[in-house]
Amino acid sequence: MDSDHFGDLLRHHAIWIDDFNGDDKADVLLYDADAGNWWLATCDGQKLTWGATPASSVPGFGNLLDGGHAIWIGDFNGDRKADVLFYAADGNWWLGICDGQKLTWGATPASSVPGFGNLLDGGHAIWIGDFNGDRKADVLFYAEDNNWWLGTCDGQKLTWGATPASSVPGFGNLLDGGHAIWIGDFTGDRKADVLFYTAGDGNWWLGICDGQKLTWGSQPASNTGARPQDSSLLRWPTIEYTDSNGYEYVETADWWKQACVVLPCFAALEWPGYATKVIEGTIIDGQPVVIQLWKGLCEKFLDLKRFPGGFGAEVGVYRRIPGRVRPASLPFLPPTVAAFLLGKIATVSDTELWWPLPGLGARIEFSLINPLTNQAFFNAEAETTYWLCKWMNGDSYAKYQRDQARWPWLPLWVPGNSRTPIAVGYSLEFTINGRSFPRW
Repeated sequence: MDSDHFGDLLRHHAIWIDDFNGDDKADVLLYDADAGNWWLATCDGQKLTWGATPASSVPGFGNLLDGGHAIWIGDFNGDRKADVLFYAADGNWWLGICDGQKLTWGATPASSVPGFGNLLDGGHAIWIGDFNGDRKADVLFYAEDNNWWLGTCDGQKLTWGATPASSVPGFGNLLDGGHAIWIGDFTGDRKADVLFYTAGDGNWWLGICDGQKLTWGSQPASNTGARPQDSSLLRWPTIEYTDSNGYEYVETADWWKQACVVLPCFAALEWPGYATKVIEGTIIDGQPVVIQLWKGLCEKFLDLKRFPGGFGAEVGVYRRIPGRVRPASLPFLPPTVAAFLLGKIATVSDTELWWPLPGLGARIEFSLINPLTNQAFFNAEAETTYWLCKWMNGDSYAKYQRDQARWPWLPLWVPGNSRTPIAVGYSLEFTINGRSFPRW
C-alpha cells in the first residue's frame, strides 16, 4: 500500500506506535475514521512496510473518533504483540487481537458495563496497565464518586470486580484539576500501582495493587511542599508576578481552573484582537480530544481588577460529551460575565460544545514567537492541567515593544523602527504530553 493514498493523516485519522508483530521493533498502526479501516506498517529498522490490505475494517463500529469512543493500545493477551482495546459510550468494550498482520475482533464485546454509566462523561478517568502481574494489560478506572474499578483481561474478556478495587472519599475528587495521577510498578512486583499528587498540600499518595485491590498508605509517600496559599491567591482568579526583565505576567490560579471545570468551551469564544483555533481529531492517551487555542489581546471583562487577560495565549484540552447538562449558573463569576457566557452557551448545540478534561492529566507547555525577530515573546512552562494560559499586562507589553525597537530612542511609529506584530500576529508553538503540534 502506498501511504500517499491515505491523504492528510492529521485529519480524521489516529496513529499509534508500538510493537505489533513482536520483533522488539516499534511499528505504526493507523486508523482511518472515514472508512473504518485500520492499517498496519511494520518497521525493520530502516523502512516501514504497509500491508496491501487493511489489518482490519470495522465500519460497523461507526466513527471511533467521534468523541463517543476511547482507544488504547496494549498487549492484552500476553503474546508480546500490541493489541487494540476501545470503549464505546454505550458501555461496551471491544478487543482487537493483533497477530503481526491482522487485527481480529471478538464476535461479542470483551465486556459490557452500562451500569457504570458513560465513562467518557468527564467524571471518569481510565488507565491501561498490568495490574495483576500476568503480563496481560488490564483496565483501571476512577470515578468522581471516589471509587476505583479494576477490570482484568485474560486475552479475550475483561472481568470486573464485584466491589471497587478501592474507595477513597477522604481524598476528595481527584479529577478536580488539582491532582495528577500516574500508573507504574512502584514496588517491583510486576504489578502496576497508582501514584497521585495533590497540588493544594504537596502530598504524594501511593496505592499498591495486589491484582484485586488497591491499598493506600496511612501517610503520604512524600510531601514536596504546598503552593503558598496567601489571601491574594484565594481572593483573585489570577496570579501576577514579574520576571527578571521587569515584565509583569498574569496566570490563572489553581482554584479558578478547578471552578471552571463546569464551564464548556466553544468556537464562538473569541473577540476582536483575540483569535481562536479549534483542532479536531486528535487522540491523547487513547482519548479523542478537542484542542482549543487562543492568542492575541485578551481584554479583561469590564476592566475587572486582577481578572484574566492581557497579551498572551491559552491552550486547552477538552472533550465533547453529548447530553451533558449545561450549567444553569456560574456563581464564581461576576454576574455580568456569567450572564454573557450562559447566554452564549444557550445558543449552541451539544456538538459545538466541548468540556474540560482534567482527568487526562495532560502536560501542556507553549511559546509565543515574535515572527519579526523569530525569538520567543515569552514561554509558558510545562504544567499538568487541562488549560494553560499566560498573558503579559499592558504596561509591560508597551515596555516590550520599546525594548524590541530597532532604534529604542526613537518613537515606535518611525518607519522601520517597530519589530513587534499586531496582537494576533504572534506564532503559537505548543506541546501536549511531549507531542509537538504545528505552529499557529
